[in-house]
Amino acid sequence: MNEDDHQVTTPVSARATAAVRVEVAVTGRLDRASVPGLDAAVEAALRRGSTDIVVDVAQCHYADAAGIALLLDLHRRSRRIGGRLALRAPSARLRRLLEIARVDKVLAVDPVAVERRTAVQIPGPADEADASRPVG
Repeated sequence: MNEDDHQVTTPVSARATAAVRVEVAVTGRLDRASVPGLDAAVEAALRRGSTDIVVDVAQCHYADAAGIALLLDLHRRSRRIGGRLALRAPSARLRRLLEIARVDKVLAVDPVAVERRTAVQIPGPADEADASRPVG
């Protein structure tokens, strides 16, 4: 496996909109198994000089403590370099999880999708089993 290969449980795609803005879409679950993929995608964007990171969580139906901790860490890292991290379109369920974890006031939320972007896919197995499994 080379440095450009990322293995994640939850599919993640990165979309570059400008020299400094990157959108990363997370689908399925943001949990201990998928954290390394999201972390690697955002870290690569930060290394390339991106300062505006948007994590699109519209299709993310669950986040565990590891996922929430990563979002906070990514927020801190982007702020440290004068950037911004925002979540886009979290579901009511994910918003509630963020409220329970008391991070809803720390993480910025962009409620809607914006202009069309070119997608760069980061390989990862489909999360079909998780989509049909109840989360609770």
